[in-house]
Amino acid sequence: MPTAPTFPGMYVEEVPSGVHPIVGVPTAIAAFIGWFPRGPMNSPEEVLSFADVERTFGGLHKDSDTSFALQQYFLNGGARAYVVRVAAPGAGAAALGRAHVDVLQADGAGAFTVRARDEGAWGNDLRVQVLVATDPARFDLVISLLGGDAGNPTVLRQETYRGLTADSTKTDDPLYLTTAVNAASELVTVGPVTGANTPSQPAASGLVSSAVVDKGALPDTNTLGVTVTIQGLPPRPITFPGKPDSVETLAAAFQSALRTAVANKPVWSQAVVRVVPDNADPTKSRLQVLPGAASGLTVTVENLGDDHTATALNLNGATTHAGAVALAGGGDGAHPGADELVGSEVGTGSGMFALENTDFTLLCLPSLGNQSASDNDPFASAGTLDAEYSKAVGNAIAYCRRKRALLLLDPPDSLPSPTALRNWLQSHSYVRDEYSALYYPRLAIADPTRNYLPRSVGPSGTIAGLMARIDAARGVWKAPAGTEAKLFGVQDLGYDLTDPENGTLNPIAVNCLRSFPAYGQVSWGARTLAGGDAASSDYKYVPVRRLANFLESSLLIGLKWAVFEPNDEPLWSQIRLNIGSFMHGLFVQGAFAGRTPKEAYLVRCDSTTTTTTDQGLGVVNVLVGFAPVRPAEFVIIRLQQLAGQTQS
Repeated sequence: MPTAPTFPGMYVEEVPSGVHPIVGVPTAIAAFIGWFPRGPMNSPEEVLSFADVERTFGGLHKDSDTSFALQQYFLNGGARAYVVRVAAPGAGAAALGRAHVDVLQADGAGAFTVRARDEGAWGNDLRVQVLVATDPARFDLVISLLGGDAGNPTVLRQETYRGLTADSTKTDDPLYLTTAVNAASELVTVGPVTGANTPSQPAASGLVSSAVVDKGALPDTNTLGVTVTIQGLPPRPITFPGKPDSVETLAAAFQSALRTAVANKPVWSQAVVRVVPDNADPTKSRLQVLPGAASGLTVTVENLGDDHTATALNLNGATTHAGAVALAGGGDGAHPGADELVGSEVGTGSGMFALENTDFTLLCLPSLGNQSASDNDPFASAGTLDAEYSKAVGNAIAYCRRKRALLLLDPPDSLPSPTALRNWLQSHSYVRDEYSALYYPRLAIADPTRNYLPRSVGPSGTIAGLMARIDAARGVWKAPAGTEAKLFGVQDLGYDLTDPENGTLNPIAVNCLRSFPAYGQVSWGARTLAGGDAASSDYKYVPVRRLANFLESSLLIGLKWAVFEPNDEPLWSQIRLNIGSFMHGLFVQGAFAGRTPKEAYLVRCDSTTTTTTDQGLGVVNVLVGFAPVRPAEFVIIRLQQLAGQTQS
């Protein structure tokens, strides 16, 4: 506020400049909605690379078209996306659900419940191990996610939590079971067994010796022989020479021998032998044997003492538990139909309405185009296809219009030729809108889940990545088409279009994907589905529609400062200054047509746009106009032969 002068002299005031720079919003943030084997349900998860997709949603899956669309998105230049996992409830064993298991106490009573963090059959590959801790009142917990061959699984991810307590009187302890695990785990959540309010100390996993080992009194023997029986196989002797000089040396030798003893059970390469404290006598120790991913472990000890008895180390009478407790009951559910893709606005929103608080600009629904025969795919039935497709697309277009985004549609995989596509468009006119675009044909890419055989995928993910790449290099006003619009990661096109066939699809606003000898596979069209020759839409072209979306969103965010400001000429002049500066910056970059700023854009905010009545109602009217740069869709070369010229 102004300084109140009280004495003769100089005063300094800092006066606001009135400049509120407008920053352009991102133009190529894609949103993908579809089925995944794992990940949060109906929750928009931001991913910045395909590695994020692998960590959160399980990566590529043979039944997930959306996972392949995301791979193509990042491969072609995409940098940021939101992913929403959806699935239908399903039925029977395939019903959507979370895997779970009760971890027991030594007496067989329940201690606590472990549940997979997200729904899906992936949770059935989770394993839980309870390790003996130094403090007898605490325990360590290991959560492992297995993968690979069922007969020879590997640990894909593992989480370890040390020094936990399940004593319900210590809920304020930062290492209280539910507090420590639920706050950090990306794999599971834990809680008390249903009906139990005081979970108790869980029993240790694997095999813990019932007889103690005196640290200073290991038996004096020339050889140490241990016989191991695994999962009903004939006993296998393990022999290593000499007397171990410590319990730790004994455990290390035992572990090394155990990992190499059974050649036909490679899962035992993960076996662990631990030295754990004896609760009754701190001068003595026990051994805990964890068989990794295996189970069914029994151990007998032979020739351990001079009298050939197992007096020093007795595993024969040990309490045996599963090496790793497996979760069960997880189901993937059925593939999503229109109801799941569209979702609901109730609560936090589901399906596409889960994206309500995100700022996406491109929307992809890759499963819409998959009509291959499948009992688990609602889009595979010809009888329900039209109803499902129309409901999903109709709602998606309306949502994109509200969110200022562009819907990228995949052609159904049941359209083998341009003629079939034209006939399909005639009977599905509801897809035509300035907020939607269709690319044809489908693409063939390598499928790592099927030994890299070709897989047919819709082009929406590839085109979304291409748009992100062109936006970064040239700007949102540049059409994502032409010889520089190469399609990366594409082995072949589902249909090799000729020029005449291209000429029949372009007038009906189908963006063709072409293969040219000098350039490879490229995008060769840039029209919205409202851009057919028979229509006269101002937003015929994709770059014009996207540029308008960009301007609207940028100005909407950039002018929020003007709310509740005094509604008169000082405010109007600031608005003109800030918008004019923003528009001029775009003009210099080539975003608008025209040789001068006056020809390229206009900004009007004065008494001609905001009347006295408007001021009384608290309304400020701003008129922003721009001259879009439309793509040179047809380049015509005229040649003339000169018969001869005479010089004057």
